Amino acid sequence: MIKYFFMFLEIMFRGMMALISLFMLLCLNVLTIPTFIILWLCCKLFRQQIPHWQRYGLMFYPSWSYAKERTFLEDEIRLKRKTDKKIKKHPPIRAWEEMFFW
Repeated sequence: MIKYFFMFLEIMFRGMMALISLFMLLCLNVLTIPTFIILWLCCKLFRQQIPHWQRYGLMFYPSWSYAKERTFLEDEIRLKRKTDKKIKKHPPIRAWEEMFFW
């Protein structure tokens, strides 16, 4: 009984550690921050253009461009406009057409 209880606790611990590591990997930029630091050091060492932080929604990533990048909100607005254009708009019903619908 005690053996199974400790096995259950071990499985719970491993599961929680997996969830914590996935949260850190996907939400806290665990991959992009070290990548940025490595790129920054390499560019500094070889005297190249240094990257800076760009933001997309909640995510940060390294970029070399200083042009204004699209934001998440702009992408959502652009997607809504694109889908609104695809919707077929029906013409209004005129008085002489109404007699067919009565």
